[in-house]
Amino acid sequence: MNKLLLSLLLALSSFSQTSNASCPEINGKFDSCKVKSPLLNKLQTFGFNTFLIGYRVELKGNENGYSILTTYKKPFSKRTVLSDDFFLINQTRNVTLESSTNDYPPPELEIHTFCKNNKLVEQINWVNLNTDHYPADYVNKTPKFYKSYWYINNNHQLTRALDIEDKKSYSNKLDYIYAGKITCLQIR
Repeated sequence: MNKLLLSLLLALSSFSQTSNASCPEINGKFDSCKVKSPLLNKLQTFGFNTFLIGYRVELKGNENGYSILTTYKKPFSKRTVLSDDFFLINQTRNVTLESSTNDYPPPELEIHTFCKNNKLVEQINWVNLNTDHYPADYVNKTPKFYKSYWYINNNHQLTRALDIEDKKSYSNKLDYIYAGKITCLQIR
């Protein structure tokens, strides 16, 4: 599941929509990224943070939509594009991630994006996470619903936090737990 979590953290709220007036001004280039997650042990965190050394995020956006360009640069290599996306606020888009294994089909995600409390929020539903595509034990233990929050703090750090469906909740409503965050510094 940690491989999937990283994919969703890199690809990659409440259920009420708000007006676009609360959209954050997120414009700039960000790198020097670090991941923190209670779901990862120290060795996994070190591995992800080592990978993130060459990772860069470029964002341009306003109350209408955002473009997000993510790139990666290996040592002594040219920078390569990981994703180049544009999305509109208060719209739903469908995304198919690259498969990390040949055993199962790639995750198909339905992502609804809106703004709330000066954060860019993504509600993510893994639509093909069912027993037609994956084994029952995998479906039962893997979260189907995610929330992603993008924001910039006063130190010009870009943060993308991720909450995941709490599969152990006994509530009748959908509960989430904190899964981690990626924080990147703005390039000046």
